[in-house]
Amino acid sequence: MSPRVFFTGAIGCVGGPTLSLLTRIFPHISIHALVRTSQKAKIFQVNYPNITCVIGDLDFYDVLRAEAAEADLILHCADADHEAGTLALLNGLASKGNDLEKGTFIHISGAASLLGLNIIDDHLDESTTKIYRDIHECRNRIQLFFRPSTCCY
Repeated sequence: MSPRVFFTGAIGCVGGPTLSLLTRIFPHISIHALVRTSQKAKIFQVNYPNITCVIGDLDFYDVLRAEAAEADLILHCADADHEAGTLALLNGLASKGNDLEKGTFIHISGAASLLGLNIIDDHLDESTTKIYRDIHECRNRIQLFFRPSTCCY
């Protein structure tokens, strides 16, 4: 059985090219993509007929949680500032069986979301100097998901 991927932001600037590459490299994986409307799903499926469209957005917490609970991998390419949607995805993964069955969560966003640049009074403030290291700061990973609203994304 092929792995199941739940993909958010599939129509976006980051998610679109990521999805295109993913489907070329792994043509046989099962992908469920979050799409906001049935009209967008029809257009989307012209290019991706083998992908299952899930109608909703990041405010559809029950849908996100249910899809995440069924996924082996979540590729979250949607809004980096949507805390509740991200938590719904993480809670869905956490609801799965033992740790080996929980799956993997990957958030892909524009590089600017990690720069620490703040927009204050319409100019960039470079005073934030936080350095993120995946291996050394695993317990603080959640900070990567939730940046202040003044951050440049």
